[in-house]
Formats: sequence, structure tokens, C-alpha cells
Amino acid sequence: MYKCPHCKKAYCHSLWRRLVWPTQRPITCRHCGGESRLADKSLLIEALLAQVAAIPLLIVFFLVPWWAALLFAAVAIAGLALLMGAIFPLVPLEPFGSPADIRRAAIHFWVAAPIGIAVVVMVCIALIRALANAA
Repeated sequence: MYKCPHCKKAYCHSLWRRLVWPTQRPITCRHCGGESRLADKSLLIEALLAQVAAIPLLIVFFLVPWWAALLFAAVAIAGLALLMGAIFPLVPLEPFGSPADIRRAAIHFWVAAPIGIAVVVMVCIALIRALANAA
């Protein structure tokens, strides 16, 4: 399913490994030993599409028998992984501390930090409102 970015000829990562492998661990090619990882765009789009697909899957669980719904969910999960694998190939793993690794970490931080700050601000506002209503 996934072609190694180092040797370009051997398929080093099967669909089964893709579904059960942790997304942040490096993938080692069984043929050349090169390490690669899933593309960040692939992980982001897959997470967003999984959230969108959860609503119809939930409706399907109420409309069809449980075994058919379970089969439909398994096909949807595998299809999403196959689609992301077809669109975004594996990328070589950057060494720890390299400029590309630091840039990727900075992007992840600046995406996550505003979300965390917004959550803290909302919790503080809710706490202040609750304290104001209690007094």
C-alpha cells in the first residue's frame, strides 16, 4: 500500500500495519531499513474526515443490524486510510533537531496553543460567571 520513500520499489507498510500502528511512531522499511513517517497533511485531513464520517456512521448504527453497521464502519475506516495513503505518500523521517523537524514542531505548537488558550479562557469565564451567580 505505501511505497518506501528511500528505496522507492518495495511496499514496506501494509494496510493492516497502517490501521494498528501508532501515527507518531516512525515506520521502518523491511527491505532497506530506512525510516519514514505519515505526512502531516494526511493525519490532519484523515482526522477531519473521520469527524465528518462519524455522523453518518452513527445514523447507520441505528438503521441497520449491528453486524452490517460494524462491517460498514470497518470498510469506512479502511477506505479512509487507503484514500489518505493514495493521496499522500510516506515522507522520510527527519533527524531529531533538524530544521525541518523544528519547523514541524513549531507549526504543531502554534496550531495547538491557541486552542489550549481558548479553552482556559472559556473555563475561567464560566468559573467567574458561576461564582458571580452564587453570590
